[in-house]
Amino acid sequence: MESQKDNERQTEIAVDVAERIRQANEDLAIRAGEEAIATVRNALERALREANRYADRYAGEADLGKKADQLNWLLNEATTGILNNLRLDLVASAQAKLAVSAALRAK
Repeated sequence: MESQKDNERQTEIAVDVAERIRQANEDLAIRAGEEAIATVRNALERALREANRYADRYAGEADLGKKADQLNWLLNEATTGILNNLRLDLVASAQAKLAVSAALRAK
């Protein structure tokens, strides 16, 4: 009889621990999503500041060649700076963590 109570108690403890781990993983997934959103937002805000800087320089240039340079630098920023800084890998990772957490919650 005592052994059965011990087994039941151990089962209760295991279930409690599993629930706490699930909740901790869910909290981490939510936090990862928030951080991914912040990273994307910051990258886009930085890109907008850069675009505005090139737009101001473009507007202030009388020389057509220098206007073309500003557009070239803007193209370079758009093609090399923005996408890398978005850290889409963080977004994908957070999305996967949330999907797993949602599936575990549904069980």
